[in-house]
Amino acid sequence: MIIQNSKFRTRNSLGVYIAAFIFALPLVFTLGCETTPRVVKPNEAVKDVSVYNQYLPVKIDIIPLTEFVSSADDFQLQVFISLQDSFGSHLKAPAVFRFELYHYQQRSARRKGRRIIIWPDIDLTDSAKNSNYWQDFLRMYQFQLLLESKDIQASILQVTAIVANGKRLTAEMLLKTKY
Repeated sequence: MIIQNSKFRTRNSLGVYIAAFIFALPLVFTLGCETTPRVVKPNEAVKDVSVYNQYLPVKIDIIPLTEFVSSADDFQLQVFISLQDSFGSHLKAPAVFRFELYHYQQRSARRKGRRIIIWPDIDLTDSAKNSNYWQDFLRMYQFQLLLESKDIQASILQVTAIVANGKRLTAEMLLKTKY
């Protein structure tokens, strides 16, 4: 009798395993699959403004190509500016740019000394004017700022960009003249 009981238990446990497998098989196929993302149709407008906020500029950089340039007629500062979004991509965006040049104070906790010059704000919220300053092959802006004097030795350039959402992005760079 003991032998028959063990055969009965073996058949019963095998049936339980088969039943569990048959029940679990559809679950494996349905739970393991991802749902397809919703595709926005071309004629649908994206109404959620927060989608666009991550593509607004969050950082400004003064590129090391920035330098003083002298010609027979004038002395100017050639400035290269890069705006970056939250993903680190360089982008073209409407903004108002402000450029200020300060004396550099050596061996001081406060590096910026007296202001030398502040140029009028450059408003690039108009797309045509924005394109005039944008260098697409460099993925940055280029500005030519006139200077009255060549007597500038070491100075600090401060650039402020006021972007579309009202944020002020600021960057500074130490400049030394070759002249």
